[in-house]
Amino acid sequence: MKLLYFYDPETKEKIDGQEKVVPDGFQITTEQSATLVAPEQGLWAPLKFDETNQKWIGTAEADYRAAHPEPKIEPTADRQLIMAQAQQITMMQQMLMAQAAAIAKLNQGVDQA
Repeated sequence: MKLLYFYDPETKEKIDGQEKVVPDGFQITTEQSATLVAPEQGLWAPLKFDETNQKWIGTAEADYRAAHPEPKIEPTADRQLIMAQAQQITMMQQMLMAQAAAIAKLNQGVDQA
C-alpha cells in the first residue's frame, strides 16, 4: 500500500488532506494530477510538485516565517487581574512566613525567661 498525493494541475500546489491509500502497483492516469512521491520532511508550505524532476519543492523556513509572523498575544484584562492577584498572594505568603519566623523567635525568648 502507498499514498497517492494530489496537486493542483495549474499551480502544482499540494492539495492538503486529499491523500489516498492505493495498492502497490497502482498506475496513475494522465488525467490525474497526482504522484506517489512523498514530500520530504522539513518542507514548508506551500508545497509544489515539480513534474520534470518528480519531487516536491517547499518554501524555506525563513521565508515562511516572514510571510506568516506569529501573532503577538496580549493578555486580556481578566488575565492581567489574575496575574496581579497571584503576585499579591505570593507577597502575602512571604510576609506571613517572615512574621511566623519572627513570632517563633520571640517565643523562644519568652520560653527562656
